[in-house]
Amino acid sequence: MKSGDIMKKILTVLLFALVLSGCSNSGAFIRIGSYSASEEEYKIYLDETIKTFEKVGGNDIWETDFNGKSAEEVAKDSALNSLVAVKIVCSKADQYDVKVSDEMRKKAEEDAKDYVTDNGKHDTIVKEVMLEKQIYEKVKSAVLSDYMISESDYKNFCDLNREKYTDEETEIKVNEAYFAEKNEADNFVLQLKNGTDFETAVSQLGITNTDETSMNKTDFKQEFNSDDISEHACGITKDDKGYAVYSVKSVSKPDENVITEKMRDDYKTQTENSLFEQKVDNWKADFKITKDEEKWKNISV
Repeated sequence: MKSGDIMKKILTVLLFALVLSGCSNSGAFIRIGSYSASEEEYKIYLDETIKTFEKVGGNDIWETDFNGKSAEEVAKDSALNSLVAVKIVCSKADQYDVKVSDEMRKKAEEDAKDYVTDNGKHDTIVKEVMLEKQIYEKVKSAVLSDYMISESDYKNFCDLNREKYTDEETEIKVNEAYFAEKNEADNFVLQLKNGTDFETAVSQLGITNTDETSMNKTDFKQEFNSDDISEHACGITKDDKGYAVYSVKSVSKPDENVITEKMRDDYKTQTENSLFEQKVDNWKADFKITKDEEKWKNISV
């Protein structure tokens, strides 16, 4: 996967990027106007960012170059930017009549307990972070409360993306057989193309190294470099372990109503996120944002 594609996926999960100006502070790790955050608070955001990076790109993500920046630098900046966004949005809570309820405090406490169990951070600081994230979401909902999607823009989005969504929701079951030598794989494929079904060919040739997997059409195209998902479509792939012959066992296509609903939800979410990002960018102009450069240099992923 290209670094640009990886970054797009990561940024759909993370809040969004804000530009920071760096300088030395005494006492606080980061200052956002009159608000501040400690290094320990920042590291909670960093933990979540690291998990997001590795979920999208695997452990190899840390070897990826992002337009001249290391993955570690990008992760550190993303975590810091997320923290900044939350602080700025929380500062607008009174303006949008967002009050902290007992229910919110209880949820923050429960979320903090789960986080502390998994990560061993300080309970009080984690509780504050979890509460602020709830405030962020409530302010965001208030800002976007009157938003209605443009039906014409939504239609354009559907026209451009229906095939992609359909591919992602199409489930393909694939049989695979593994061979050390190419001539063995070629012989097996020849049998399949002559009309012998996979199970019969495996039985006749006494092949024991087989597998059955499920994947969507997007992954199928990437894995086998083919978009032919007709029943019994087959081919050969090669890796450092040898040769794999694949054969399409079955294809389950999604309900069009499911695709349409998913596209509408995603379009609404993407548009709302973009509008809210613009709003926060406008608010950000009123905040002087600085960070402790000495502490920053010593943080590593």
